[in-house]
Amino acid sequence: MWLRHLPVLATMVMSVGGTLAITQTHLVSPQAVAETIANKPQLNSPQVNGWLKELNLSPQQVERIKRISNQARVKMTPKIKALRQAQQELMNMMAGSATQAQLRKKFNQIKNLRQQLADAEFENNLAIREILTPNQRQKLVEFMYKARRQAISSQPN
Repeated sequence: MWLRHLPVLATMVMSVGGTLAITQTHLVSPQAVAETIANKPQLNSPQVNGWLKELNLSPQQVERIKRISNQARVKMTPKIKALRQAQQELMNMMAGSATQAQLRKKFNQIKNLRQQLADAEFENNLAIREILTPNQRQKLVEFMYKARRQAISSQPN
């Protein structure tokens, strides 16, 4: 029964990569953001479900992770939307007649939003880390490292 909650953990873990991809690019168009999100592995794919099952989470762990992930999603969604909007505004300003001072101000706003998202993501990861056993932590890190390596190697140069 608790296996039906595995997609929640997958969402949390996969959001790490997705959010980092969104927040660490310099000037990202809305189309690029949409592609990043669309290209994430599906939550019920064999790849995601396979490694989540290997963590061997208890029903209590799944419920606690679900609560943490939902809280994080509520906090991060408005910041992600604000980042996307600010990035679009900067692109429009770059194409328009904005001054360098205005462009720098908008760019600094984007950097601040990226930092806020990275901080929130880190706090979320710390909270989830406390729920996992040392063995589960090690397995999760291995899977995340492998996923990151695959994502980097699949990026166009």
